[in-house]
Amino acid sequence: MSHLLLGTRTWSSRKLSERVAILAIGFIVVCAGAVGLVAAVVQVGSTVPPDHIAEQQRTNLQESIDRELHVGDPSEQIQAFLARHGLAYEYESVDRRYVARAYRSANGAHDVMVTLWADSNGRYVRGQATDILTSL
Repeated sequence: MSHLLLGTRTWSSRKLSERVAILAIGFIVVCAGAVGLVAAVVQVGSTVPPDHIAEQQRTNLQESIDRELHVGDPSEQIQAFLARHGLAYEYESVDRRYVARAYRSANGAHDVMVTLWADSNGRYVRGQATDILTSL
C-alpha cells in the first residue's frame, strides 16, 4: 500500500506539500472507514418500532382463518373466505397456495400477509397470517 502511495520515490525526497497531501488522504480514508463502521453498527442495532395495528390485523386474520376454514374445504370456500375479507390474492400453483397482502403499515415497514395452502385436489390444508418486516 505504501508503495502505491509513495511510488518509487522515497518519503524524504518528496516536497512537504506532497507529504501533507499523502497524510491528508490517509487520514480521510481512515475517518471515512470509521464513519462507515459506526453507521453500520447503528444500523444493525436499530429496530423498527412494533406496529400494533399490524399485529392486531395479523391476530384477527389468524383467528378468522382458524374459525372459518377447515381442512378439506374446497377451493371455492377458500376463495370465498378471501373475498369476504376483501383480500385480493394470487394463486401460486407450484406451491399450491393463495397469497394475499392484508395490510401495509403507513411507514411501509410492516406487511400482514395471508397464506392459505391447498392439497393437490385444491382442498384447504392450512393457513397462516404473518406480520412481515419489510424494511429497517
